[in-house]
Amino acid sequence: MKTPVYFIIAGEASGDLLGARLMRAMKAKQDNVRFIGIGGPQMETEGLKSIFPYTELMHFGVVEILRHIPHLLKRIKQTVRAVIRSQPDALITIDSPGFTFRVAKQVKKLSSIKIPLIHYVAPTVWAWKPGRAKKIAQYLDHLLVVLPFEPPYFTCEGLACTFVGHSVVEGNAAKGNGETFRAAHHIPADAPLLTVLPGSRHGEIARLMPVFHDTLKILRQRHPDLHVVIPAVAHLKSHIAQVTGDWDLPVYIVEGDTEKYNAFAASRVALACSGTISLELALAHLPHIIAYKINNLSAMIYRRFIRTPYVNLINIMQGKRVVPEFLQENCTPEKLANAMDVLLRDEATRLAQIKILASTAEWLGQGQFVPSERAAETILNVTRKHEPPALPTILQVVPALVTGGVERGTIETVAALVKNGFRAVVASSGGPMVQEVVAAGGTHITLPLKSKNPFTIWRNIARLCRVIRTEKIDIIHARSRAPAWSTYFATRKCHIPFVTTFHSAYGAGSKIKRLYNSVMAKGERAIAISDFVADYAEKTYNVSRNIMRVIPRGVDIAQFDRTKIDASRIENLRRAWNIKAGTPVILMPARVTRWKGQSVLVQALAQIKRRDFICIIVGGGKDTSYGQEVAQKIKQAGLDTNIALMDTCRDMAAAYCLADMVIVPSIRPEGFGRVVIEAQAMGAPVIATNHGGARETVIEGETGWLVEPNNAAALAQSIDATLNLSPKARQDLAARAIAHIRAHFTTDTMTSKTIAVYRELLQKETI
Repeated sequence: MKTPVYFIIAGEASGDLLGARLMRAMKAKQDNVRFIGIGGPQMETEGLKSIFPYTELMHFGVVEILRHIPHLLKRIKQTVRAVIRSQPDALITIDSPGFTFRVAKQVKKLSSIKIPLIHYVAPTVWAWKPGRAKKIAQYLDHLLVVLPFEPPYFTCEGLACTFVGHSVVEGNAAKGNGETFRAAHHIPADAPLLTVLPGSRHGEIARLMPVFHDTLKILRQRHPDLHVVIPAVAHLKSHIAQVTGDWDLPVYIVEGDTEKYNAFAASRVALACSGTISLELALAHLPHIIAYKINNLSAMIYRRFIRTPYVNLINIMQGKRVVPEFLQENCTPEKLANAMDVLLRDEATRLAQIKILASTAEWLGQGQFVPSERAAETILNVTRKHEPPALPTILQVVPALVTGGVERGTIETVAALVKNGFRAVVASSGGPMVQEVVAAGGTHITLPLKSKNPFTIWRNIARLCRVIRTEKIDIIHARSRAPAWSTYFATRKCHIPFVTTFHSAYGAGSKIKRLYNSVMAKGERAIAISDFVADYAEKTYNVSRNIMRVIPRGVDIAQFDRTKIDASRIENLRRAWNIKAGTPVILMPARVTRWKGQSVLVQALAQIKRRDFICIIVGGGKDTSYGQEVAQKIKQAGLDTNIALMDTCRDMAAAYCLADMVIVPSIRPEGFGRVVIEAQAMGAPVIATNHGGARETVIEGETGWLVEPNNAAALAQSIDATLNLSPKARQDLAARAIAHIRAHFTTDTMTSKTIAVYRELLQKETI
């Protein structure tokens, strides 16, 4: 067996930590793996012997770097020769793009053997010089990004890109012990402690420490018992001690992550050099401000190109100024001291910042995967791509991964594909559910597929063709019309099968609309989510029954299982909705939209004589014009205390358990109706409108009831009868409904039938 060899380069302290964690993860996934390259003490601890000190690469600023260029060019040549001579399984470069990209570009040009080039931590093209994305796509093979909004900037240029999460979530920033720190350094419990973080480069310390010192002098006048702690990286500790030797206040210089995080927990606020450290402070929920100064000429050059209103990552992610920023001419002792003083004194300001900082971890991938492990897995996959993939690969295409039944079905299919020996790839414009694709074992590729702009749709054809080639796609499954047009032409150019899904009876009121919808009829297989939709597709778009496959949506019975819902979840929801115990609950889960039929439900409830019930209409949209119209009708009917309009519910399984019945009064036929099967899976009595997909999922009188559309009187009669069901009748209906759904409408049934379609096409291709 050949020993795996990786050439890895990191050029600063943050990259050294990132590299060390990556090396540790890769050693856990491969036996006898060997690393050569450039790195710091943490990477050397993991087995790297650096070919020269990584501190030589620590330069920042357009002007500041000029005097170091001759030496850096020499080191670039030395590094390129070392890479080509070692012929590694991959070249992994970490951050420091000024150096690492030049090495990668030269290796690409000079090496006679193709070495996979993988870069970890994307250049900030979203902040300045967006043209870099196109340039690096010409020589990099894969990019590992640490921020969730970054992939689209690179995948649109054809560069394979994976969001792996930010390495800071692997640290223990949130687990510091403040009491231990204060006790160890004899700091009184009531003394204000301030963490100062002046950066990890000599240049940063030289520019910022005099300003920070003057800032602390001002603060000391306002807070006489102020104490200061400075966490320092090992190679700068003695330098910082020398700089702070004459400071007239208690200063504690500490080293190592444990001491640093304990200091965070003990501190009330922090004053930090702009950089990744702000993310660690966010994870520690420590309010802070950031400051930065560089050479004035460098600053002038940067300002001509910067495209974001903020430099702090938290502010960029939130789209607003959460952490105060003081840069260049604003980085003055007076301004810094005033901002710090507010955080020291004003509890409301502190808590407001802490509340937003607390949401940072989720943005960075915490709870979804371990960043270093995800990065290691991606690198191993990239290095194996030079061999033909053993697994058939299915690409599903959707506009975005935000929320909804289509998106949920996409992710469920990903999980089933992986379980059944396929590679699963999803292309979309992104969204919070991307993490679920990755967690299910799939690969996500960000493309601008949400757009309906004809020019974007046309450009997406070439983008999808690149994906087909680089990911070796065998079948593409389009689940929405706009991206389906790009997909259709891409599959024709690349000669691979095309599958579509009709998720509803798309309206065809005009010739243009009919043409737009017709792409869904162009698949070699067209999936319909119900017989109702299949009939519509056949009659309206002439879809042959020979290529049509009816595959109803499924419900995840592991999630929607009444026996697995803890009573506390139901009680928490009851309290949140302010429902008294014993009150009959009528539930309508649907966004407040006219065709969903909220007005019909209000009319029906007005006709019921009893007034001991509460009706919850949940799903958002109450502040729209139609939502206000519904609220007015509720008031006019005298049902203010009986009907409540709520926003979205995060625990629908508990909501179905709380409900005595679930109403689906849509006035327009729904293609399927996910709520109808979820409610039945939970054993909740269902009353649905007698049209569309509901006819196929509700057994009249056995698992629920069907009423004529827009008929408030019929709906009122069914509601009244359901409210008066005996406990035995409810129990029997619940048992029948649960058995019905488990037999016909589960996620496993849906995904197995979908995979059968893929297998059918794959078999056809091999004949």
